[in-house]
Amino acid sequence: MSNTREFRKNPTHGLKMYSQFFLPMKNFLEGQIAKLNLDVDIDQLYPINDAWEYFCTEPIANINRRKNRMKRKEAPDGHLKRPKSAFMWFISENRVDFMKKNPKAGLTDVTKELSKQWNALSIDEKSIYEKKYADDKVRFATERQVILDKVSEENRDFKDSKPKKPFSSYVHFMKDESIREKLKTEHQKLIAEGINKSWLQFIPMMWDKLIPKDKEKYEKLAEEDTKRFQKEMTEYNEKFKDHQENEN
Repeated sequence: MSNTREFRKNPTHGLKMYSQFFLPMKNFLEGQIAKLNLDVDIDQLYPINDAWEYFCTEPIANINRRKNRMKRKEAPDGHLKRPKSAFMWFISENRVDFMKKNPKAGLTDVTKELSKQWNALSIDEKSIYEKKYADDKVRFATERQVILDKVSEENRDFKDSKPKKPFSSYVHFMKDESIREKLKTEHQKLIAEGINKSWLQFIPMMWDKLIPKDKEKYEKLAEEDTKRFQKEMTEYNEKFKDHQENEN
């Protein structure tokens, strides 16, 4: 079952899955091919994009873009309208007329045709839109500076002050320093026995082996962390409610 919907909600999960599993798997296979001196093309043996597509229909590039958009939205100036380029000003002013003359044209056709018209413009004709772009940049810079000054005056930083999300019981287990050395020793024994499991593959194995009684400790930590997060989010929303209302 594809994880596309889940990764759209939280792109960080998708990027972690890609970087912590799919890329290491490719690196491992490349190492084995070199070690055994095999005449094998890694891209044929392990086509990473096809492997990811089987797991999630959303391309990594899209997930990255979505993460960046979410990151910008959380910033103090995230609600401001970004300046439009000269080309986008041209597109916005000529799209309606083009659609009236070509009602059956799709979005791709509109962009393609208007791009041709834009490239055919003279320098003087383009300068009209370049001027609009320059004015829009000034507008954005002015509005942004007002927001940043306000944040500075009120000693507010929305991004940095936002409460950290609670860790799951499994993450608390991973971060437990009291058993970390023991786990490292067992992991090294496993490698010595010829079982090539990365640390990220080994930890889930050890978690699954824990009996319910041993997991209680981490489940309690996760429960306390969730309560902490809920309390801090309530305080955060109250403190920054004016900014959040402006965003909406």
